[in-house]
Amino acid sequence: MNKKSASVFLALFLNVLFAGLFLGISFLLKENESATVYMNQIGIYEEESNASESKLKVEALGLTAYTYALDDLFVVVSSVYEEKSLTQSEAELLNANGISFIEKEVTSSSPAFLEAMHAEDIEKLMELMNDQSS
Repeated sequence: MNKKSASVFLALFLNVLFAGLFLGISFLLKENESATVYMNQIGIYEEESNASESKLKVEALGLTAYTYALDDLFVVVSSVYEEKSLTQSEAELLNANGISFIEKEVTSSSPAFLEAMHAEDIEKLMELMNDQSS
């Protein structure tokens, strides 16, 4: 084998080797990917009407509120973001208006959860959090 052929062979071999390493590492990182969502939990209610009333109070402040079922209860949350700072800034508005809440965070590596996060599908996230806690 001449020097030119050996150089080409070595270049191809190293290219395949590094491509395989890159794909392997990216697969492992993707496998461990998780996402965290931050929110302010306004309350957990036995009566759906109480949850609706609480949701309306939050929406009157210009915030978006969500309700999801958890067993026989109704959970009201607002300020659902991937960034904790955004949730905290809306928490100041809740505090200023006398609305009590608990800061919550949910982390999941479920592919459906990650997909809903990337699509900013909050309704789907609420549904998945209900499924996760069951």
